[in-house]
Amino acid sequence: MKRVNLILVIAFFVFATTAGMMQRLRWLDGTPQAGSTAIYTQHDVGIGTTDPQEALDLASGNLTTTGTITSGDITIFEATPILVFRDSNSLGAASVGFIEWRDSGGGRAGFLGNNTSGNDDLYWKNEQGGNIGIETTGGGEVQIFAKLQMENDRLIAVDVNAGLTASTTQEQGQGALTAQVNEIATCVNVNDTVTLPTAVAGLKTVVINNGAQTLQIFPASGDNLGAGVDTSTTLASGSNVQYVSYDNTNWESI
Repeated sequence: MKRVNLILVIAFFVFATTAGMMQRLRWLDGTPQAGSTAIYTQHDVGIGTTDPQEALDLASGNLTTTGTITSGDITIFEATPILVFRDSNSLGAASVGFIEWRDSGGGRAGFLGNNTSGNDDLYWKNEQGGNIGIETTGGGEVQIFAKLQMENDRLIAVDVNAGLTASTTQEQGQGALTAQVNEIATCVNVNDTVTLPTAVAGLKTVVINNGAQTLQIFPASGDNLGAGVDTSTTLASGSNVQYVSYDNTNWESI
């Protein structure tokens, strides 16, 4: 009987030791949480590295999950970082992958991605009724390298400066116009002056003279309004004109 008990004790010890070793092989210094099978560690965990630099350091290979990754901030640190969202379906079939923005209650605020299945369109939508803004710092531009199509009954609002006062200095460079539509409300003297922006091919500028006197309009230095380089033209009170630059020097009034 004593021999049987000794064998049982040895067997239990081997089992317990083996189980403990397996735990340590799976999680170095890991400890099972009380009442559960979950394992935790207070140290960094490395996969493919013996020197993890973060809480979880995946040195090589891929990370696959069927659940949700929740994080306050995700940083991709690489010489050529690429964030890829790959749909399990082919393009034009049933691709409906997208990036969502949700509020604290879980409601979707907007998304960027495929609008519906069966096409290759990308859609950016604000579902809360607010605006979508694109801004650059300094003199940057937003460039569109494709056709721009507006939905029916949707309009493009351009930049407008109203209530402007023409410069009494009456020299080129004075009264600089910076908007696409410029309303001159005050023109005290004949030939008080405004100056168009520097010509850029395709740029349109509207000048409205609601002042009391004839307005003098100069091009930017080196540009031409049609009367010669750096030569001004005039606009009668109560009139308006639209200039279109067909290259980076010349304007045409239409």
